Amino acid sequence: MSLPAYYIAEFTLKDAEAFAPYAERVRATVARYGGTYLAQGGATTALEGTPPRRVVVIRFPSMDDARRWYDSPEYAAIRPHRQRAGETRNFVVEGLAP
Repeated sequence: MSLPAYYIAEFTLKDAEAFAPYAERVRATVARYGGTYLAQGGATTALEGTPPRRVVVIRFPSMDDARRWYDSPEYAAIRPHRQRAGETRNFVVEGLAP
């Protein structure tokens, strides 16, 4: 049985115009690889430290699915838009068994 995996990104937008092509296409790439958005830029409250400006959490069925999405040609085509539009720190973490 595969464990779920969570793609977590902290993002600070610097250029909304440069980000637009990414925003228009990213959801379709996530869905194609079984991903489901759990959080996307909602309110963030700091409990300790400084909160990031924007947090995205996407659940994938497995670490392999998350990597297939991130390394896919569809996502590779739009990733540079996000990278040019702001600063990102992102990672994938393996979840617990359901």
